[in-house]
Amino acid sequence: KMLLVLVLAVFSSSVFAIPAHDKCVVGEWGPWSECKRGVHKIDGGSSHPITDEERLSTKGREAMKTSMRLKQEAHAARVQCRLDHTCPEYSTRTTEGPAECVDGFAGNFPWPCRNIDLLYHIDLADLGFPQIGTEGNDMWVWHDVENSEEYVVMGTSHGTSFVRVTNPVQPEVLAILPTHTVPSLWRDMKVVNDHAYIVAEASGHGMQVFDLTRLRGLSGSDGIVTMESDNHLGNFGQAHNIASNVALNRLYVIGSTAGVDFGVCEGGWHVIDVTDPKNPVALSCVGEDGYVHDTECIVYDGPDTRYTGKDICFGYNEDSLTIFDMTDATAPVELSRTMYEGSAYTHQGWISASRHWVLLDDELDEMVYDNKYTRTRVFDVLDLEAPVLVHVFQSAETACDHNQYATDDNMVYQSNYEAGLRLLELDEATGELSEKAYFDIHPTSTLPEFNGAWSNYPWLAGNTVAVSTFEYGLFLVDVNMTAIEGQKKSGAVFGEKHRFRETIYGTDFSACPSVVERRDC
Repeated sequence: KMLLVLVLAVFSSSVFAIPAHDKCVVGEWGPWSECKRGVHKIDGGSSHPITDEERLSTKGREAMKTSMRLKQEAHAARVQCRLDHTCPEYSTRTTEGPAECVDGFAGNFPWPCRNIDLLYHIDLADLGFPQIGTEGNDMWVWHDVENSEEYVVMGTSHGTSFVRVTNPVQPEVLAILPTHTVPSLWRDMKVVNDHAYIVAEASGHGMQVFDLTRLRGLSGSDGIVTMESDNHLGNFGQAHNIASNVALNRLYVIGSTAGVDFGVCEGGWHVIDVTDPKNPVALSCVGEDGYVHDTECIVYDGPDTRYTGKDICFGYNEDSLTIFDMTDATAPVELSRTMYEGSAYTHQGWISASRHWVLLDDELDEMVYDNKYTRTRVFDVLDLEAPVLVHVFQSAETACDHNQYATDDNMVYQSNYEAGLRLLELDEATGELSEKAYFDIHPTSTLPEFNGAWSNYPWLAGNTVAVSTFEYGLFLVDVNMTAIEGQKKSGAVFGEKHRFRETIYGTDFSACPSVVERRDC
């Protein structure tokens, strides 16, 4: 990394003072960097339909293997340095909340922010997984319509935690569901008909089925209950992700690289019917396009009227945007597969409410290319058979983009690893993006590395957003829409700049003052 030790960051024009300690000696502050702002639109190169030669390429598969290896190495390094007490930036953060975003930071750490307040932070151990080496990963939410309650279903390497967040300033950790086989850094889940369906990148894990109504009546004050799954589907293993089309009672397990069905699915869409929630039925495998890393499937209601009412899946397939008509799961139809310039690893994306734009994140381009700034690719998908890359949004932050979701009000919530939660607004007419708010849950650095925010869920009541992280557990934050509207009316545009200093000597790094500052400009 750029710094020898990163202990505490202050992202404000005011300095968060920490008393000096004899156990730590730091250098002088360096100069402030120049002010960096996000760029609404840069030339991101061209896109084109896939060629026969490109279909044979193994570039995407090799990139995925490299990515997983690097994440495992980063995880092992975090575990070891925690044991050695040499990386306080990864040490446990105390469960806390709420705290307003004031002068650029919130809470005790403090957490850098703009227009987003901290409601509550729950450390991994308090989520029910105190084991050494536990880290967080993906998440989803159960909306208990019958009782007007909301629950976060959060994955960790050792299992799944269930948290009632109806009152987000007093969340209740209710129960855990241990992993079906062995721990895994990758776990994903979706909710359909009051049931959670959970997969993991672990040998023989398959899919756990959990009836979420069993959480009703539990109280956080009674302690965390260890649960068992209600059923298990085991004809695949090492699944990387799972998606759902709630309107059709369908699940799509993707990225499975083991199990009896692998030879047919080949890491593609494993389509499952959950009309009977506890008894999932495998419908088909869609392996024509090979490995699918992530997907969004909807009952299409967009401008391409040829496909109105169809089950359309947007696949983020390692090196391309692929669109399939899955209406007849036994006879799927590939509508398009679009390659784009500058790809490193096509990771995830989301379609806008108007169905005009697809926002695509490439997880590794910030790592492998000279341009380290987070980039979001914007595709025009008015014609599902001929998507076109129109431009790229470039952030002021140097971080890898991971998961993003677009809501009906054209706000885009991005979990961009070390840059944290980033809130952008989509201009529906042009497809341009502009940043409006952020909450940084990895303030000790912002580099294109595998730390920080993993995912988020922006459809909770009010303006509450849940954010899952590698190191620090679960965050519940509140987006200050009033402040954002005021910022838009004033025409204010923000950027950021940084300055650094080195830790020259430290016998107790927890006593060291800040070695990096960041402020708005």
